[in-house]
Amino acid sequence: MGTRCITEVRSKWEGKEEWQTHVVVYRQWDGYLKGHGQWLFDFLKDLVVVNGIGGDTPQRFANGPGRLAAMLVTELQRDGHDPDLRPNTGAIGQEYHYRIDIIIGAGGGIVNIIIFDGPMTAFGMGGEDCIDKIFEGTVAEYGKFLEAYTK
Repeated sequence: MGTRCITEVRSKWEGKEEWQTHVVVYRQWDGYLKGHGQWLFDFLKDLVVVNGIGGDTPQRFANGPGRLAAMLVTELQRDGHDPDLRPNTGAIGQEYHYRIDIIIGAGGGIVNIIIFDGPMTAFGMGGEDCIDKIFEGTVAEYGKFLEAYTK
């Protein structure tokens, strides 16, 4: 049995309340923290979200949250993780829900990661959503969380 997870990428403009979801990606196996959680950190750790390309654009960047979402799906596929796109974040038997929140400002985006876990449910049977928050913070803080978790 796989450890299912979903990864949601969403954004909002600084000072606004409404979030916009860009993608919800489902992964059938290796969704646990040492698997997909570590992969996600490795993907995000040196990625900078910018709001427009200029002369001082970093070496590894995503030009907005939509581009980050596209890069996420592309890299998952390239790495052989067989991602599946979902229409929403509803319960589909996932044990982990990773959420990448991007707050967009004039100079670029601030990226935060929030992780929820919950009980494994029978695929297609509904059940509990992942509602227990186990982490919330920046990408750097997430790296420290993973390091402590894997000890």
